Amino acid sequence: MDYCTSDVMETAKLFTKIAADKNFDIGTALFCGNYMEAVAILEYNGIPIDIETLTALKENWTLFKEKLIQEIDAYFHHLLRKLEEINQVQVNSYLVQLSGLEALLNLKKVKC
Repeated sequence: MDYCTSDVMETAKLFTKIAADKNFDIGTALFCGNYMEAVAILEYNGIPIDIETLTALKENWTLFKEKLIQEIDAYFHHLLRKLEEINQVQVNSYLVQLSGLEALLNLKKVKC
C-alpha cells in the first residue's frame, strides 16, 4: 500500500511541474489520455471485425485477387498508352523543330 501511495504522490508532483510549464495545454493532455484509454480498451477486447465480410473475402479470395489485378492492369495499360502518346508527340515536335521539314516528315512512322 505504501508503494501505491508514494507512486500517486510522485505522479501528483510530476503533474504540478508539467502544469506550470507555459507550453502545457490541458486540452491536448486530456485528448492524449482519452486516446490512451481507447487503445487500452481495444488491446484488452481485441479489434472488432465484420465476420460476414471476412468470411466472404476468404471464400472469394482468388476471384477477388484476379479482379483486382485486372483492374490495376487496365489502369496502368491506359496510363502507359497515354505516356506513349505524350512521348510520341514530344519526339515528333522536337524532330520537326530540328529539321524544319514538317511537310516531309511522316509523323506516323516515327517510333520511340
